[in-house]
Amino acid sequence: MLNKILQSAKRGARGDVKSLSGSTYGGGWAGSQWGTYGTQGLDFNKQAGVRWDNSIVFSILSFAATQVNAVPIVTQKKDSDEWVTIPDHPITLLLNKPNPWYDGSLMTTAMVWQEGAWGNSYAFKHRSRGGKVIALEVMPQGTCYPWTRPGSGDWITEYRLATSTGYYPAPPEDVLHMRWMIPNPVWLQLGLSPIDGALPELVSDKKASQMEGALLTNSGVSPQAISPRRGDDLEGDEFTEAQAEQIRDKIEAQASGGNVGRPIVFGYPIDVQKLGFDPSQLALNDVHDFSEERLCAVFGVPPVVVGLGTGLDKSNNRASMEAAVDLAFDRFVIPYLRHRGKLYTEDLVPELGQEGERVIYDEAYIPALKKRVVAELMGETGGPIKTPNEGRQQIGLDPVEGGDTLRQGNSSALSAKEVMDA
Repeated sequence: MLNKILQSAKRGARGDVKSLSGSTYGGGWAGSQWGTYGTQGLDFNKQAGVRWDNSIVFSILSFAATQVNAVPIVTQKKDSDEWVTIPDHPITLLLNKPNPWYDGSLMTTAMVWQEGAWGNSYAFKHRSRGGKVIALEVMPQGTCYPWTRPGSGDWITEYRLATSTGYYPAPPEDVLHMRWMIPNPVWLQLGLSPIDGALPELVSDKKASQMEGALLTNSGVSPQAISPRRGDDLEGDEFTEAQAEQIRDKIEAQASGGNVGRPIVFGYPIDVQKLGFDPSQLALNDVHDFSEERLCAVFGVPPVVVGLGTGLDKSNNRASMEAAVDLAFDRFVIPYLRHRGKLYTEDLVPELGQEGERVIYDEAYIPALKKRVVAELMGETGGPIKTPNEGRQQIGLDPVEGGDTLRQGNSSALSAKEVMDA
């Protein structure tokens, strides 16, 4: 079968070329996408759960959705050597108001969230009786996936949409499939979420949070082993069943609930041994910092940009803050916007546009956006936005000596009156 496809591909035109991947592997949801997880005894994907029920992932995905929604999307055509925006283009109107139920901002947020967390998002295309696309409806996470019939040579034979009685097979042209920037190496029809590269760190952060919750519930006390003190006059140097029951009930009653923090008094001598680490020995803060660094690294977003504390002590000045924001835009925001624009172009222009048109996010809005992000971050972290001389120049005053240094807090800073009177 494979040889026949190769031979036909050599003879045929571009439109006749069949997918080698589709005919070779066939496709399959669980086996193809998740088959590499759990090979070392731990199914991190299962333990990671829904992924975004974690403050690190939530912060990153919120940042991503905010930045994508802040940049207008437009449809353009080339006029001589310049790209010209087409006002009220059908594609632009559809993406801004995809259906009667919600607007483009909600659709974009839902899709960005799914792409970041799982690598893919899907929107079903509602059509008029004449076959024209008239609405887009985002499919909930986990209710749609591409399927290729083994041996068909198709890249994607159909999309399978979950229903209460099974699934509805939708032709590929009826589904807008948005993939993350990195393809899944075991199933190229899918995008691969950056979180897949940091699942152990995500699980570690969740486990650390669970441990902190358990310690707080238990008044910060780690599990204990309680035994009779040797040499004292206790029957057989062992607790009786009644004594053991009494000790356990007393500890449970006074180390949890409304009695947390109250002293525990026993009527006979006992020895207590720790079975676990205390909070300081667990170094849970280091676990959180490590997870923040790794999860932010796979997305290309410095932790400080999304409001996380890792590295904040080294970023509380204008230069380092601007560098962090620039890095986030250069490594993540701008590439992601261009990638999404390219996918929109490939899918929607053939149906709703004309050859030579493109869909893009208008990057002319990004410089102002970057400045706003820097200003917000500096305000939140207590750092200044401008040097005294930059502020004076803005209102038409001459510079002052020492006014080119960025000042932290009120220490060694000129007062407002000193700056104005100098």
